[in-house]
Amino acid sequence: MFDSFDQLSYGSRYMSRNLGSVYVIFVISFVILGLTFFFWVFSKCCGCSERAFKKLDGKFAWNFYIRLVLEASLELSFSCIINLKYGNVFTYPETPTFGSIFNFVVAAFFAIAVLLSPVVILIAYNYHFMKLADPGFEERYGSAYEGLKHY
Repeated sequence: MFDSFDQLSYGSRYMSRNLGSVYVIFVISFVILGLTFFFWVFSKCCGCSERAFKKLDGKFAWNFYIRLVLEASLELSFSCIINLKYGNVFTYPETPTFGSIFNFVVAAFFAIAVLLSPVVILIAYNYHFMKLADPGFEERYGSAYEGLKHY
């Protein structure tokens, strides 16, 4: 079975080997998103990290993450399915390593992100429908409706 996956360039049961550098970009991007959330919480509580929050939020606005998930969703879906089905560390006969556990957790997280992204995009854009033509909104969230008429 893995020979047929290998012909499609999905020869490993691990997401990190199948995606390669895209995997690294995704993990780093979502770590930065977590740091942005962390700095946002502290900027609201005590105001001590507002500068770091604004810098990260300005560089990695939501448009970056929306485009990242949209453009890699097909490859990400295949890798997540393979990893969740065949790379399950809880039923595999070998002793799980840190890398295999991390791959499984990341695959589960990205599978949820890919499944929820159309719903979240639909709800968010319907809620902000009147702002779609606003340049600030388009700069921040415009990836999903780029090239569409919004009037």
